[in-house]
Formats: sequence, C-alpha cells, structure tokens
Amino acid sequence: MNPGLALLKSLMPPPPLRPVVAPPWSVIQQAMHLALPADYREFIDCYGDGEINHRLSVFFPARQRGPRPTLTVLLDNTRSLRKSGFFDDLDAACPNPDAERLTSDNLLLWGQTFNGCLLFWATDGEDPDTWPIRVHFQDNDSRDHWVEFDGGMVDFLVSLGNGGSSQANRLIGDPRGTMRWSRLRDWKYDYGRPPAAVFDDRVRLDSDRSVEGRRASHGSVIPLRKYGQHGGDQAHWWRTGQARPLIELEETGTSIRLSGGSQPPGIAYSLYGTADLSADGELETIGVQLLCDGYAIDTALVDTGRPRQAEFTAEVCVPAEGPGSSIQLRVVARGRDDMVIVNRVHLQAKGTLGD
Repeated sequence: MNPGLALLKSLMPPPPLRPVVAPPWSVIQQAMHLALPADYREFIDCYGDGEINHRLSVFFPARQRGPRPTLTVLLDNTRSLRKSGFFDDLDAACPNPDAERLTSDNLLLWGQTFNGCLLFWATDGEDPDTWPIRVHFQDNDSRDHWVEFDGGMVDFLVSLGNGGSSQANRLIGDPRGTMRWSRLRDWKYDYGRPPAAVFDDRVRLDSDRSVEGRRASHGSVIPLRKYGQHGGDQAHWWRTGQARPLIELEETGTSIRLSGGSQPPGIAYSLYGTADLSADGELETIGVQLLCDGYAIDTALVDTGRPRQAEFTAEVCVPAEGPGSSIQLRVVARGRDDMVIVNRVHLQAKGTLGD
C-alpha cells in the first residue's frame, strides 16, 4: 500500500459499507491507451466513487450503464472540457486541443469541486507515478489561476486534510481536522446518495409587495419549511433498492429530526446556514442559535445597525438505530426592545456515514 494512502485513511476513514468492488483496471487502461497512477488506482479500490465533504468529487474511471460499460470516463471528461473551449486561452503547458489522445505535456482531469475548481494530472513523462497535480481556480474577477503540487493525487489529498495546503478551504471547506468521504457507488453497487436537505423561512407580508420578514422575540424558535431533499439510508438502499429518508421536518416546522440510519456507527451531519436579520427597536445584540436536543452548538451574532447576515455551522454525529437528534434555530435579542426582524433563513444539512 502507498504510504500516503495509509495516512489518508487515518485522516479520512472509508465509510462502513461493504468493501469496494474494484473496476477492471487492465481493461480500462487498454481502452484509454494510457496507464494511470498507482496511488489513484489504490484510492479507487479503497474508497470507490464519491466525494470529500460533499465538495470535492474524485472521478471513477468507468461506468456500467447501458448495454456496454464506458471505460474511458477520465478521457471523456477531459475531451468535454476541450469542446467547451476551456483550454483555448490557457498556457502552452495545457493539452493540445487537437490531440487524439493525451500524451506528454497534456492535462488529464481526475476531480472537480462543487464551486468549479478542476483537478488535473500533468501527464509529463512516461511514468504516471511521477505526474504532478495541477489545480485550476477561477478567481472572483474571472481570471484563471493555477496551483501546482509536485506530488501524486493521494499526497495532495493528504495535504488538504493535514493542514499542508493553503488551498484546503477552497477545495473541501474548512476541515477542522475532519475529512469525510461519501461513497456513491463502485464497479458493481449503487449506494444511493447520502442524506441531505435544505430548509428556509420566507414570509411574504402580502402578495403585492416583495417585503419579507417576521418579528420574533428573544428565545423564539424559528419555524422552517423544507424545499429540497435527496438521499437517505445508503446501507438500506444497496440492500433493498428502496429510499429511506433520514432528515424529517416535524409537523409544526420548528424541529428537524436527524436519524442515524441502519449502518453502525451512524451518520455525521454537517449543518450550515445563514440568517438575514435586522433590529426593530433599540437592541444591543441580535443573532441566531443553532440548537441540538435543546443545547446551543453554535451562536451567530450580527451588528444591529442595519440588516446583516449571520452564518452558523456545526457538525452533529447521530448513532445508528437510535432516537435521532432534534435541530432548532432560536432567536437571540438583547436590549431595551427584544424584537428582531427575521428577513430570511437558509439551513442545509448534509450527512455522511460516520467513522
């Protein structure tokens, strides 16, 4: 085993599903006319097809869909970039758009983030185990920005998790010492998507005005509505082919129930949200608290002078086959007048099989 993979497994344990069914590497590499780095092959054999922290996807090299499998996924993804014109204005070290297949001094795409960062191998030299990593960012001013890493894919992922890379926040979010892998499928099994849901609280005062908001006092629980959900109990999905949701909004709308699923040890949920707040009266402090089973696990405060956005985040681990956990949002308001205007709330919950 690659020493880097052993370190990565300590930073990001594989999920407690059945062992990965590995793809047919010899057939894939023959179809691509290209050998692939050993650390990438070991990574796929260990982790399967999925994503890190619901942000960074590592591409699986083949798909079994339709009458015949597709064995050239990595090449196909790179060629799709060429057709889109992505490579047209990049430096000379980027792939030749007219090449029939990737050769020396070309790029091969192996991953992508939810916010559009692209991760490549620079296929310089005949030995794929020496290919360095290039990461493409598009800055806020739409300029292209490249970061080079003189090492393999697994060592690069380790650098994201152990604090060795300054780009970790842009690629996988602030890991806070935690990297979580969500397995979606492997060569044989589809595990479904892990549980995720989105909630908000939008109150339109009347149908003719775009003003939104609700007055709330200190300690009030903010009612929510669910408008997006996918995934569920992955272990239940691959055994039965049936979806079983793990995130439910109670009838009153004031509590979200997070369940731990059927596969020990349970589900680790990442919670992230924002609240647009403004003061109605003379207040010293306004904000929101994120509660888990009645206990505050994060508090976000904002200035009272004008509408501001509070950001809150937390991680909640819920054991398998247990009673679950209850999540609520509570208003914080302190001053001569304790009324706050809650203009809009957004909350997303994403789960990963725990470690």
